[in-house]
Amino acid sequence: MAGNSSLGTPEQLRDPDYTPPLASAIPLGIQHVLAMFVSNVTPAIIIAGAAGFGFGSN
Repeated sequence: MAGNSSLGTPEQLRDPDYTPPLASAIPLGIQHVLAMFVSNVTPAIIIAGAAGFGFGSN
């Protein structure tokens, strides 16, 4: 999304209290939730696989 001026001016984007328009904030929020989900689930999958509880283990 670099170069997308619909998020706000550079001055607005430097302001920690600035809220982007709702049409931009919703997709950015979904992206944030998906990134958090992946980073929380991946270690559990790795440890389960190492312990023998992975998919397809006998």
